[in-house]
Amino acid sequence: MSSKRIRRSSAAVFLQSAAICLFFFVLLLPAALLTLRLTIQQVDKNLCETTFSSFLSIYRQQGSPGLQKQFAAIPHRKTTFLRLQSKRSHLLLLSDIHGGPPTELPDFRPLDTTLSGIWVQLDQQSPEYWTIRQSSLPNGDILQVGIRSTDGVLFYNRLKKNLLFTWLFLAPIAALPAWFMFRHNQKALTRLARKIERTAQGADKTPSGWMQLPPGEQGLLQAVSHLTERHQALVQQLQETMDNVAHDLRTPLARLRTIAEYGLQEQGDPKQLRERLTDCLEESDRILSMLNTMLNVAEAEAKSMVLDLQPRNLREVIEQVVELYTIVAEEKNCSLIVHDSEPVMALVDPNRIGQVWANLIYNAIKYGATKVEITLRQENSRAVVTVYDNGMGISETEKDQIWNRLFRGDRSRSQPGLGLGLTLVRAIIHAHAGSITVDSKLNTATTFTVKLPQPPPT
Repeated sequence: MSSKRIRRSSAAVFLQSAAICLFFFVLLLPAALLTLRLTIQQVDKNLCETTFSSFLSIYRQQGSPGLQKQFAAIPHRKTTFLRLQSKRSHLLLLSDIHGGPPTELPDFRPLDTTLSGIWVQLDQQSPEYWTIRQSSLPNGDILQVGIRSTDGVLFYNRLKKNLLFTWLFLAPIAALPAWFMFRHNQKALTRLARKIERTAQGADKTPSGWMQLPPGEQGLLQAVSHLTERHQALVQQLQETMDNVAHDLRTPLARLRTIAEYGLQEQGDPKQLRERLTDCLEESDRILSMLNTMLNVAEAEAKSMVLDLQPRNLREVIEQVVELYTIVAEEKNCSLIVHDSEPVMALVDPNRIGQVWANLIYNAIKYGATKVEITLRQENSRAVVTVYDNGMGISETEKDQIWNRLFRGDRSRSQPGLGLGLTLVRAIIHAHAGSITVDSKLNTATTFTVKLPQPPPT
């Protein structure tokens, strides 16, 4: 990554970070105002509740005369009114400590006795606010107490105005965290880009060269390094694939062309023409089979293979495949043996799982086996199938590579094929949520072990 691209990407990150910081800073303002308002309102509410509870207790103990007596005796922190509405009388008490003329206070007599709330404006023409608490008593009387909250409202309005000016002044400062993140990310990206370039060039592939990086950057660099190695391996594999496909398709295509040319030269002999056309069809089928196998492998490895899963007895499926390869095995002097066993059920796609047994059996016959033994059993809710053959075996160096796409061992290159059979086998097994392993000794024997899920109990 070039320095200019790093700067452009870092600048974009800075703008995004600044926008995010400013967004949260904007959200902080209404949250702060709401918290401030609720806090001041809570003070007035608590005072009103305390005053109301005190007068309610006095009324229950001493009645209306006690209220009149105690109301004047109790010191009030704010201007307070008390109303007691009964069927026979209407009591209104007022303690004005506002300090202003009485005309500034509203007329409480027509006030709705059910009114209750915080910062209630009794008269829209007057900038006075009250916090009121009322309750209907068991005897039908209504007790209503209110305290003047105008000072709290004015105090809140002043704080709100100051907070707005402060917010406008501090808004640009919200970009400072984004700036620090921008500088940090720019340095980190530049440092990481240099390390990636050195790693890609092969100058710094060892973990010891990464120790000076922070742990997070070390992990990212390792991931990029692995991705680069994987990319190089895929490119190499693609090249090998093209070479193998070109090599394996060249022969049948050349043979197909030769047969067609000979057929054109034998225009006067219908029988020879028919034989040539039959040979062309056989070669075409062989090419199509190779291409279909490649497509099946690609479909399986992409995990897009559609399976028609059914509970099936694996022995029946295996015996059908064995029957197909009996003639081929006899021609190669190879015996196919399926050992007796109890029914072994598995949840499989019969056609796809048949391709697995066909590949394993055909490979054993093709590579010199004189005996192929298939054993079935159940093990820990899994169906287990082992395919044993006494063929040429697999070397230790090739055991882990036989599953790779288009891999062919040194001694198998004399036989026709693309090296896709075992890749397809493993892909189909994995698509069935199963597993496959191999145990082999060179020039002795090979055993493939397949484990498949059994159907759920009914």
